[in-house]
Amino acid sequence: MEAPDGLVIPGVQLEEVIGRGASSVVYRGTQTRFDRPIAVKVLQLPGQSDLVAKLFLNECRTLGHLTPHPNVVSVFDAGFVESTDGEPSHPFLVMEYLPGGTLADRVAADGPLPVDEVLRIGVQLAGGLHSVHLHDIVHGDIKPQNVLRSRTGEAALADFGIARLASAAGATTRAPLLTPLHAAPELFDGGAMTPRSDVYELCSTLFELLDGDAALGSAHESPLIILGRMARDDRRTLDREVVPAAVAEVIEAGLAPDPSARPASAAVLGEQLQDAQRSLDLPVTPLVVIEPLSTEGAERSAQGPTGAAPDGAAPDGAAADEPGAAAELPGQSAVTLAPPRTRRRPTPVLVAAVVVLVALAGALAVALAVRSDDGADVASAGPDASVEGQTTTSSWPEEVKGTEQAGLQPGTEYDVPEARDMSSVLATRLGEPNELFGRLGAGAVSFIYPSYMVEQLPARIRWQAFNPAHDSGCLGIVSWPLTIEGLWEKGANWPGHQAFVKVIEFGSERDAAEAFSVFSLEQGVTGSECTGFGPNPRPFDHDRIDVQHQAVDLGLPEGVRYNSWIGPPPAGITDVDSVTTAIVQHGDVLVLTAVTSGAQAVPTADLGGFLGEVIRRLDG
Repeated sequence: MEAPDGLVIPGVQLEEVIGRGASSVVYRGTQTRFDRPIAVKVLQLPGQSDLVAKLFLNECRTLGHLTPHPNVVSVFDAGFVESTDGEPSHPFLVMEYLPGGTLADRVAADGPLPVDEVLRIGVQLAGGLHSVHLHDIVHGDIKPQNVLRSRTGEAALADFGIARLASAAGATTRAPLLTPLHAAPELFDGGAMTPRSDVYELCSTLFELLDGDAALGSAHESPLIILGRMARDDRRTLDREVVPAAVAEVIEAGLAPDPSARPASAAVLGEQLQDAQRSLDLPVTPLVVIEPLSTEGAERSAQGPTGAAPDGAAPDGAAADEPGAAAELPGQSAVTLAPPRTRRRPTPVLVAAVVVLVALAGALAVALAVRSDDGADVASAGPDASVEGQTTTSSWPEEVKGTEQAGLQPGTEYDVPEARDMSSVLATRLGEPNELFGRLGAGAVSFIYPSYMVEQLPARIRWQAFNPAHDSGCLGIVSWPLTIEGLWEKGANWPGHQAFVKVIEFGSERDAAEAFSVFSLEQGVTGSECTGFGPNPRPFDHDRIDVQHQAVDLGLPEGVRYNSWIGPPPAGITDVDSVTTAIVQHGDVLVLTAVTSGAQAVPTADLGGFLGEVIRRLDG
């Protein structure tokens, strides 16, 4: 059927124009094959055919890959159509029709939104945006007009019309396509679009939702006035009598003119917004992230952003046809594992600092695993499966396999019976972070860092650890399922030092003891420091495994188990001379601590005193 503007869309009946922008026209219509309402966006950038093709390609690929994401508008079809009036070919997208309108409509009708609703929207959009970034795409035009309300009432990110491949060398925006109220300042100076540009735009959008107007002014003002304020860095701040400081500070930090001063990623911003929710005793919104598909088409884990190479890829230049080092042992409940092939695990120097960069900060995030499809897995089972003739039952399948990926394994469960999220209780017991970190270093200032261990709590996970020391006495382990009920994660800076601390409350002391040995193994130990590990490939009893390594004496109270290390930083880390790591278990709680230091390592008495105070507060 012929469209109102002379366009023909196969299988689609166009009914009316519902929106026009600088680069597109949006129609409401019906997809006749499925008899469902749709929105059709037709890009119109005359005289810019190369740009049109690139924009269209980016939008199709991004939306197609991210269709399952609840906070990204779903795409059903795409293509090019010829107009009947001799105009050039126009690309089109067929998307879900969301009649709830945009957030801009909502603010225009109702004024500023409640703080709790804006926090929920912010976390949702941060998850969708980080998913976009993991697909090597930047959105480039985030504003209230491009956020729709889904049928379930959630926020859905739309209009990737000027998105660009983040990897495109020297890719820059064109100012006429930008929205001055919300676009990042560097884009008007010819700077490249980056994920931090999108972080700025998302924070600018959240500012408008809370205030009613953007930080740079009103949409009714001249763009020249707005650009003048941008050049002078003349932005308004949020009213602290209306917006709590914990919320305002996060959003205003995202509006920093210098991109390096903003949150490093949308995921970091989402974590900060979640922390603000916790500080206000609000329900914590899940941060949903969809990772890219591998080149072989196998799905990656969708628990959270990892930064790991796709399954089948060979990071660090490793050969793609290396033989697997481990083999499946049918009928065994658990085995000591040979290390995986080099391309599947971090280099030894990075594993040696795993608590600093993975288990604690999540910066390298090799923790989230992907499914292995090459048959080189090792069999494992639940905590109560058969061990040397003893057979009981487990809620997990009898043969749950580890992968060749270190860290968190596929199959994380979030519906854990008789478990609940204890994170707020942990936070209350530990108290004000700056005061606590002050015991570790004078003038320490705490900060939030992202964790990609789990998506929400409670959760039941399995962790696979490999020993970078290549000691045949204790090469590796796949843990039994470990129930996590609470997380407290903070970092701190003070002169010459930086600390990362993760406090994990498990469902039982047995789980905490297992995790203590699993995480300790990743630091690199010798056979004399491992007990209970059977000679490869004999199975071992999980209740007997232990890792004991105390490079420094922390002087912790009797009955508190701990392992400690001190060593050089990972290669390429500047301004750091040493890393001191401690893994402490006390009852059902595990405390993971790493302190990076400049010229002088953190005094062990200070570290021991800090950890002793953490334990005292947890007991109190």
